Amino acid sequence: PSTVAVVSIGPKMCKDKLMQAAGRMRLLGRGQQVEFLGTHEVRRKVSECAKGRPFAVKLNSKDLLQWVMRNTVESTEEALPEWSRQGAVFATTRGKSDMACFDEEMSLQHFYAGAL
Repeated sequence: PSTVAVVSIGPKMCKDKLMQAAGRMRLLGRGQQVEFLGTHEVRRKVSECAKGRPFAVKLNSKDLLQWVMRNTVESTEEALPEWSRQGAVFATTRGKSDMACFDEEMSLQHFYAGAL
């Protein structure tokens, strides 16, 4: 290959971010290729998702994509309650700007998980 890109894979990588990273290779498959790099934790998670294939077995891009799609589904399922709440708020406050402000529900502690 004339060019090789490296895409780093995070522990909760979803489809959109993976496709955004790989899509930067304009000639992918035509002289360009992509390699994926992740931590041991990511490797373990992909291996578990790949029908329990042993850690020592070489994983392939299909295994990675299967794991990324599982992460995407889980992420979407987790977000549904918040999306529906936001939709309900929008539907009830449309055109009523005085009703559109709410108190913050998440603390810095929630976002930084004890790092403060």
